Amino acid sequence: MNKTVRPRYAYQSRLLTMINELSLRGKWTELKIGLKFFNKVLTKYYIDAYWKFLFQLASRDFPRYIECIPQFIDCLHSMNLNKKKEVIYSVVFLLFSKNYFNQGIDLLKMYHLASDSSLMAKEKYVNVLTKILNSDLDFIKWKYEISKESYEDENQLAQQLAEKCIFQIQLIVDTYDLADNQINQLMEIYTYYKKINELHEVLLAYSAKNSDYLNAQKYLFEFELNYMNLISTELFQNITRLNPSDGLILKYHQYFQNVILSIDCIFEILDYYQWKYSKECWSCLSILIKQSDKIDAIRDCILENWNLRKHYWIPYHFKLFSKIYENIDIYRFSIAIMLMGPKSLTFK
Repeated sequence: MNKTVRPRYAYQSRLLTMINELSLRGKWTELKIGLKFFNKVLTKYYIDAYWKFLFQLASRDFPRYIECIPQFIDCLHSMNLNKKKEVIYSVVFLLFSKNYFNQGIDLLKMYHLASDSSLMAKEKYVNVLTKILNSDLDFIKWKYEISKESYEDENQLAQQLAEKCIFQIQLIVDTYDLADNQINQLMEIYTYYKKINELHEVLLAYSAKNSDYLNAQKYLFEFELNYMNLISTELFQNITRLNPSDGLILKYHQYFQNVILSIDCIFEILDYYQWKYSKECWSCLSILIKQSDKIDAIRDCILENWNLRKHYWIPYHFKLFSKIYENIDIYRFSIAIMLMGPKSLTFK
């Protein structure tokens, strides 16, 4: 383990935890103030993580955050980033893919992007959008046709539609970076016809082109696992790097021989509020800690993670134990004893 990197990563994790809690509670004013403050005191490395985090957050629970999209973009304009244009286009495509066309167009008009020749010609934008909408209509038609058993030319239609999807993915990725809607359509078409190898090539290319985009990595990871029985540790580590609070570790950690990776990830996601009362998380950590008696490397990893976190984990996780969460607190209480000893524990 690289001990020189871990403290910096933990510091970033605590800041992301703070931002995550503000966003989960809908405190957008405080979030904007916090982002602008962090912009002044942190390096570009951290600022990059913040705008990626916000975009991922909006993508996961889109209806809840749609009204705040312009605020996110406004914050980005105060930052010294070269990727402002790509982020705005990514949000616009997210709006379009969720059928919020008016909001997407309003956002473009608000920032004068649709007519700004230095960024993208308006004619090119309209051309791309028209092709996407036409392909969406074709996809709806295909879905309707395969629901009828008597349709004879479904293979031909599917092949034409798949070719359109691949063309659009390349077009969109070259221009905007993200093509989630088209990827999902292509996955549905190719898996329906069991064209696994063809789809794998497209997902590999999409993942490579968008190495810093969470969904692009998750599509490839879950596809390889579910359809090809492949486990990519590198992909998994990239996913947890892009979104440390992602619960993917809980689904897949048992497939990995690297217990150290599992421990790091479990500690990481327990920094986040949405996992604070997750029985599965605490149970998993309890099992891993019990293994530390047998293997020195596991014990060292647990102690290193604990020493980085104990000053805020004690009041955050271990200050009180409530009967409301009795099933979870069986694990939390045992973990607290293993990490801290029997002193300073209170049960209400």
